Amino acid sequence: MFDVNQVSQRIRDARIHKNMTQSNLADEMGVSYQAVSNWERGNSLPDIAKYGDLCRILDVSLEYLLGESEDTKTVEKLIEGDKNGDEVSLTIEEITPIAPLIPPKGLKEAIEKSGDKKAVYGKSLRKIAPFLDKETLDELVREMGSEDAHELMALAPFLAGGTLAAKLQALHAQGKLEISVLRKCMPFLGMDTIDNLLEGMEITNLDDIMKIAPFLKRSTLKKMVEKCDNGEGVRFNVIKHLAPFLDKDTLSQLLEDTEIDDFQKIAELAPFLHSKTLKDLILKSGVISGNRQKKFEEAELQFQEDWKY
Repeated sequence: MFDVNQVSQRIRDARIHKNMTQSNLADEMGVSYQAVSNWERGNSLPDIAKYGDLCRILDVSLEYLLGESEDTKTVEKLIEGDKNGDEVSLTIEEITPIAPLIPPKGLKEAIEKSGDKKAVYGKSLRKIAPFLDKETLDELVREMGSEDAHELMALAPFLAGGTLAAKLQALHAQGKLEISVLRKCMPFLGMDTIDNLLEGMEITNLDDIMKIAPFLKRSTLKKMVEKCDNGEGVRFNVIKHLAPFLDKDTLSQLLEDTEIDDFQKIAELAPFLHSKTLKDLILKSGVISGNRQKKFEEAELQFQEDWKY
């Protein structure tokens, strides 16, 4: 892969050396001012088709812009082929490092012309995925001969939900889907799909449940928490992270065998608790004792009395 920061800096340096503004360069290149600005900030790189004109206008070599490497020679090969109207076929190994410079449609065509689509699977596909359109990537993933869990995990952000779900379900059916893999794919799946994939998985550790809580239906989370053996209580950190996703009744049950003696910690949980549970926590914590406890109870009774009217 090319060093994006180096390329963007060299485009900027060459433009300034030619005493051109970004708008001047944009007009000469037939692109928008924003495109040139993005090149120089490293937000994107020019398409391969633009490098011939870019080098001519800035009066620099391709090697200067991209650096001297085999990858630069591959880009030169493509530019020359386009210039002469020749069809150029590249191997997957040649395509992978220059993928950021190839438009999605051109990248798809290059992979098809390579004559060995199977070679794209593995590390190459992970590197190319961000530059492929979703339809092409989904097609490549559907054609994968094997279900590689870690491959899917790496590709998940770029896949359509249906394609990712189908592949994970195939792994689940084979008994090869691990909770660690599913957890990293959850942000890209629907809650119903997650429910289906969790079937048959035994997750009885609250630490593990805490990590997936944001992606679960409240009813699913409730069932999972109720199955856990909490022993002598649950760590506050776990409760704090679960609280926003649990109903108040389940959270109250979770707190039954847990002692919290820090008023600040109780305050953090307050928005998610029944008023009775909150009161019990405060009294049990010992932060209010003796005469203060009596006044607290009297104030609570007065509050309840006032709210009757």
